[in-house]
Amino acid sequence: IGSGKYELKMSFTFPATPAAPEPTVITEINATVTEPVAGEAPSNVISTSGTGYTVSVLKWLVSGNPTETITEFKQGKNYEVQVKFVPDNGYVFADDVTAKINDKNAFLCMENSVTGEKTFVIVFTLPLPEFNVTVTNGTASASKATEGTTVTLTANTAPAGKVFDKWVVSGATVENPTSVTTSFEMPANDVTAEATYKNAVYNIAVVNGTASASAGIMGDTITITANQIDGKVFSHWEVNGATVSDANAKETTFTMGNADVTAEAIYDDCECN
Repeated sequence: IGSGKYELKMSFTFPATPAAPEPTVITEINATVTEPVAGEAPSNVISTSGTGYTVSVLKWLVSGNPTETITEFKQGKNYEVQVKFVPDNGYVFADDVTAKINDKNAFLCMENSVTGEKTFVIVFTLPLPEFNVTVTNGTASASKATEGTTVTLTANTAPAGKVFDKWVVSGATVENPTSVTTSFEMPANDVTAEATYKNAVYNIAVVNGTASASAGIMGDTITITANQIDGKVFSHWEVNGATVSDANAKETTFTMGNADVTAEAIYDDCECN
């Protein structure tokens, strides 16, 4: 080859760079936390039955007062738990991913568009304890009530021959124990209440005669005696509220029922020589 300049031409073929695989889209996520129990401290123990992501408890909050420190859960309050979901490599959460915490629908509260993390929240309610209200011979406006609730008691209609006497209550103080209808403020314990009754006293009024008593209770035996009236002869008794044993006898008896009694001795003119 003589002297001079030469140009060398070469060509190469490089394999194409493979496209990155599409991430797996997760449409449903779940977590299970330790539910709050009154008197116990918050727990960060958490688990999931899903795959392609990890879960962790971000924080516990008092609903309506997020700056309040929680040393232990208390009854009568609502608590929020924030759970962070982080997708593994090769996974992403769908924009409308459905989240459940302890089998309850959770609500999105934060998300990171760079890392794909999403934080969901649910609320747990610790209701105030309810205590039993047991009533004998009456009714209550509630069979169970929380502390501070006003409970109304109403006595049943008194049996025949009886009238309401008073309430006998254990575990609370009623407003008016001698009223058929009364109330009390529920304490932090069970309450029992009984409506009690006493014998009803009924009046006895006699015209033209006397009675062995001016009043009586159901079941009492009362004797009535007609007066002696000059120029008259006893005829019979007219009685309201009871039945006499012998209406034609000047002296007779009756048994008190559950009503006032009026008795009148009736006379005929005496046909005397």
